[in-house]
Amino acid sequence: MAHRISDIEFRTQIQGITRNFNEMSNDELKTLVECDDAIIDTQFTDCSAARAMERTRKSLIENNRLIAQENIEKETRFFDLRNTLLKMYQEAKDLKHSIEEMQDRNPRLKSATADLDSIQAVLEAAARDAEDVSEKIATEFLDARISADDFLATFVDKRRESQLRRVNAEKVVDLLRERRRTPAVQPMPLYPGQGMMPPLGPPMTYQPPSMPQMGYGVPPYLPYPAYPPAGPMSMPTPGT
Repeated sequence: MAHRISDIEFRTQIQGITRNFNEMSNDELKTLVECDDAIIDTQFTDCSAARAMERTRKSLIENNRLIAQENIEKETRFFDLRNTLLKMYQEAKDLKHSIEEMQDRNPRLKSATADLDSIQAVLEAAARDAEDVSEKIATEFLDARISADDFLATFVDKRRESQLRRVNAEKVVDLLRERRRTPAVQPMPLYPGQGMMPPLGPPMTYQPPSMPQMGYGVPPYLPYPAYPPAGPMSMPTPGT
């Protein structure tokens, strides 16, 4: 930015130059008017205020010369940054378009729950806000309303913030959708050969295994035979 003297400072210096004329009498002023122009110029240039203005003028010229030289040296870097900016801006637009197309082609995003939609909407809105800010910065830079240093200090951070928020929005959607798709772990069956739990019902009571019936009318739970293998024993009768 070129250096210049402020209006207030300029008025102050002009008042310092004209102060000598304000203090002159009418006769002195008439004499001064009748003098040559060179003498009148001397009245302006020999005062301290005029010398101060001359020093200020030379200082401003030198400062502006240095600024112009610095701008010329930065011209190549400026155009490189401008081309890089245009390339990044186009890549960002293409990436945004691709993401929107993927979202339109993915029907599972439309069947997400209300909570999932809310989370995604908030993150995408934040990403759009950061993207709008970065586009505004890029426009101001292309219109030469901000310097290259200000652009580098703000644009890259805002663009990175926008992309990170979009990536986070996609990650949240993928994680929640994956959690819904994961089947619940089935408990191990309590009985071999059964693929599921036994049906619910009254408590089961233990029944001992049945023993083979060893004789007529004998309960089946005796651990020994009630009769010899040959059959029931014959009781002796009188006369035998």
